[in-house]
Formats: sequence, structure tokens, C-alpha cells
Amino acid sequence: MALIDKTIYPVLPNDLPQKVVTQHYSLSIDELEFTVNKTLNLNTQICFAILFKTYQRLGYFIDIHKCPINIVTYISTCLKSQALSDYDLFCYDNDRMKDKHMAQIRRYFKCTIATSKIISAVAEKTATTKSSLIDIINGTIEELLATLHELPDFATLEKICAKARRVVNAGYYELIYKNVSRAHKKYIKDNILIYGVNGESNWNLLKQEPPKISIVNIKYFSKHLTWLKEADISPIIFEDVPQVKLDSLFEEGYSYNFYKIKRLKQEKKISLISIVIHHQLLSATDDLVYMLIKHINDMEQDAKNDLAEYMMNKLDQAELLINKFKDILSEYKKGKCTDKLRSMTVAESPCFRKDVASELN
Repeated sequence: MALIDKTIYPVLPNDLPQKVVTQHYSLSIDELEFTVNKTLNLNTQICFAILFKTYQRLGYFIDIHKCPINIVTYISTCLKSQALSDYDLFCYDNDRMKDKHMAQIRRYFKCTIATSKIISAVAEKTATTKSSLIDIINGTIEELLATLHELPDFATLEKICAKARRVVNAGYYELIYKNVSRAHKKYIKDNILIYGVNGESNWNLLKQEPPKISIVNIKYFSKHLTWLKEADISPIIFEDVPQVKLDSLFEEGYSYNFYKIKRLKQEKKISLISIVIHHQLLSATDDLVYMLIKHINDMEQDAKNDLAEYMMNKLDQAELLINKFKDILSEYKKGKCTDKLRSMTVAESPCFRKDVASELN
């Protein structure tokens, strides 16, 4: 899917249902009067009306020869005419008259052209609270339309928003870097951007995910948490950075491998590593607490299961003894106090044998 399709940038689909065309491209009495007053030529009126209604719908001007045919046909019908040919529409797009009409339409809607400076200012403001390029583009579109600014073409908008994102992020890198102490910068150099004894980089160790829950792994992950705490990252260094940006910068930093993170510029490198350490410390703390709680709950459940199994076995034994006692009692009532009765007690517990034997004697 193209980037434009993931945004709210307005476009004209070629398969608009006729109901939608009728709803959005009908000319009101005022709009019809505004159109016919601009020129006496019917073909030009149709071209003007197409330009007017598409601008009203999209927020920017299009080449009307690229307009879907059902919109062209419907607007032509509103002006009691047949649809114009592609050639007529193309000629209008290349006529100086179109520029004059565009200015008139802007005045009608009280819209102004959004210069690169205006778009950049809006995009940078949006980028301070938005993280992904899509969100920045969408936020910029919403603000431009709300302030009655004409939208630029999407390629221009994407380029400006991408630059705004880089500029804003660079500002945050600089801010965080200034807040990081020399001791912490040295710690990163000496303890994170190195290879460990097992040949794996400590950068990869920093990004370690919690292991499967067991006593051994809990002890191991507890040591990992202690190692993270040695970095001594204070959350104060991030206090001027919105959480949404911290989350975005963490994802960016986390995505880099050891080779790429080492090659970044100093400010960006130290900032991203600091953010990842801080995030991993918080995450590892939560993970270890979860592992401990889960392990305790599992132990409790195992104990309950063992107790239930023990009680069930005792119930089975009790039921067996009761049934055996019934058999003995039945034989006793029959007056058959013989070796058969005594033999029935041989396999039972000593206490049971003692009680039954005493009764028989």
C-alpha cells in the first residue's frame, strides 16, 4: 500500500458511487450563480464548475482532465449539457484562464496558498507530539485545512513532513545529550558499546527479553536487572521530551543493531542508547516482578493440586476401608466368626486390624 493511501490526504477515486457524486458534487443555487457569472461560454462554465467542486471537496486544485468521468458527466448535467471531451478538459488545464479561475475560487472559500514556510512550521509543531511520519502528515493536513490553507501536492507534503520529523528529533537528541552526564557517556562507551566475554555485544545484551519462568532464569534475570541499574540513568534527563516521542525514539534505537548504533552521530547515539537503557530498566523491573508473581502463583497452584490429589487418595483409602468394614460386619452378624473374618483384616492397617480383631474376640 502506498504511503498516501495510509494517510487522510484527500484523493478522488475512480469508482465513486453515483449516490456519493450526487451528494457532494451538486451545485447549490449560490454556487450555480457564481459559476455562470464567471463566463458566458457553457464549456468554460462546466470546466469552472468541475474545478470549483473538486477544490471544495479536496482542498487543492486538480487537472480536471484527470477527474473521474462520472463527476464530469454529473456536473455537466447540472449545467444542462453533455459531458465535455477529454480534449476540452485538457485544453482548459493548459489555458491561462484556469489560473484566473483558481484565484477566484480561493477568494470564494477565503483560502490561501500554503507556502513551504507555513507547511514546515505546521509540520514541526505537529512533529513535537506525533511520532510516525503518517501521523505527522495527517496532523499537518488537519491543521492546514482548519486554518483555510490550500493543501500542497502529496509529494511536497511528504518531503516537508519527513524533514520536520528529522529536525524535531535532532532537537530532542541535542536536549537529551546535554542532560547526560560525562560519567554516563563514559559508561556507555566502556560498558555498552563493547563485546562481552561470550563474544556477544553488550548492546544486544541490553535488549534482552525476559526468559521462560523458572528459578534458574529468575536468578539470572535478577542479575541482568542489577546490571541495568549500574547505568544509573535518571529520568530527569528526559523530562522535557513528550512520552510519545520517547516511545518513538525508543523504537528507533531498539531497531538498530550493534554496527549501526556505533556509526550514528554522537548526540543521536548517546541519546538513543540512554533512552533504550531507561526503557529496558523499567521493562525489566516489571518483567522480573511478573516472573516472581507468576512463579509464586504456579507454586501455590501446584501445592493446591498436590493437596487435592493427597485428599483424593485418602478418600479412596477411607472408602475402601469402609467397604471392607461393612463386609466384616456383615459376616460378624451372621455369626461366622471364623478364620475368614480374621483373614479379611490381614491387608488392612495395624489400627484397623487391632480394632476388628478386638471386636471379633
